[in-house]
Amino acid sequence: MRATKAMGRVGLSSHVVPPGCYAAAAFGEYHQVIEQEERANKVVLTCASKTDVRTAPAAMTRSPRRFHLLGDSGAYTNWRRERPSKFREWFAWARDFVSMALPLVATIAMIGLDVIPGHPQQPLTRAHIEDAAQESYANWAEANVLGLETLPTFHQGEDFKYLHQYLDAGVTYLCLSDRGSKVVSGLKECWRHLPSGTRVHLLGATDKDVLSAVPAYSGDSSTWMQMGKNGPPKGAVCGSLDTLTWRCKAKPR
Repeated sequence: MRATKAMGRVGLSSHVVPPGCYAAAAFGEYHQVIEQEERANKVVLTCASKTDVRTAPAAMTRSPRRFHLLGDSGAYTNWRRERPSKFREWFAWARDFVSMALPLVATIAMIGLDVIPGHPQQPLTRAHIEDAAQESYANWAEANVLGLETLPTFHQGEDFKYLHQYLDAGVTYLCLSDRGSKVVSGLKECWRHLPSGTRVHLLGATDKDVLSAVPAYSGDSSTWMQMGKNGPPKGAVCGSLDTLTWRCKAKPR
């Protein structure tokens, strides 16, 4: 086990966060949009990451117990930049972020540190997928041992034995990450392995075609930010923060 200091067991509200689409980067460059929602006294579902440490506390303090917060690990951003996340650094940030945010938000859930297979500029191999799946599970298990409950991530293309490994460990709320062009068919295949009542968060997915095809509990996306740049993206649910409380048509099975 890595030499990482354990924290007291944190009772994160990962099973009571409201269903809907969470706004990625809402406390970052576009935090002024969040402020508009605060003034309008609307419920805001937000998704925060390491870049939000400086801007999130002020917004939370102004509107205590109003934000429903989903903490992202930043693994995908670091993967794109070819700077793999390190467990000890991520855990230290997550521990401090939870301690700061927990008294200030309505609900909070944290996404665990998954390992994305392969490299952005190289062909993906089966060995890459297998190694990443094993590391993702090890990170999730160690965070849990150290007192931080997180949502694990199963990537499409991984052996379903890893999905069942999480389910056998008692996970009832998890993330699915799509790869490739056959997103809907791949997600439907994943759902055939899920017990009734499992809640699923779709990473980077708020497309209506996807959310209408599978009974997802929640999803996150940064496409809502495009509204201020280029107008609403075709097929996106998140045209503005008004629509972020849109709920998936299908109920969790």
